[in-house]
Amino acid sequence: MSLDHNCSTHVSSMCGNNLGPEGVLELWNALEHNTTVEELYLDITGITERGTENIVNCLSKNTSLRTLTIVGNDIGEMGRRRLKELQQRRPGLRIIANFVDDLGLLQAYLDWVEEIQADRDQMDSVKNADALRSVLKGLQVAGRKVERKENAEKAEELQAKIEELLSSSTDLMEGRRPTF
Repeated sequence: MSLDHNCSTHVSSMCGNNLGPEGVLELWNALEHNTTVEELYLDITGITERGTENIVNCLSKNTSLRTLTIVGNDIGEMGRRRLKELQQRRPGLRIIANFVDDLGLLQAYLDWVEEIQADRDQMDSVKNADALRSVLKGLQVAGRKVERKENAEKAEELQAKIEELLSSSTDLMEGRRPTF
């Protein structure tokens, strides 16, 4: 994996792609000297605690990255500590580590859920159903830590819509099963 040091792309989104531990470690190494990527969205990419091992060393050397979104990943307590350390080393880097930290992110996920509600065929995608479950888990984990009332209200709305969507999807799937 390599990031072109001279490319004109400033935003990179890998949302929903399972990078795996090896892939994300390669990504951090590539970003260490990258000078073009300013925003990196790694929502629901399967990053685990192990995948955060060299994030501090690599991203504290990167001077172009301004926003890192890493929500919907099971990075564990050690991963959260590493993100805090990275934030201390790179105070100009905006790190969004859970769904309730950013109102715009909450709204984007609400819009996505509403899009799925409008087009139920999208629920047939296992990838979408798994992503919804990841978002729901992230909301439940972060739910008690919401400081801003507006974010808490959006998070509750998003959680309710996802639960309703997953519940109705299960009902539909069970309704399609043949009976013998």
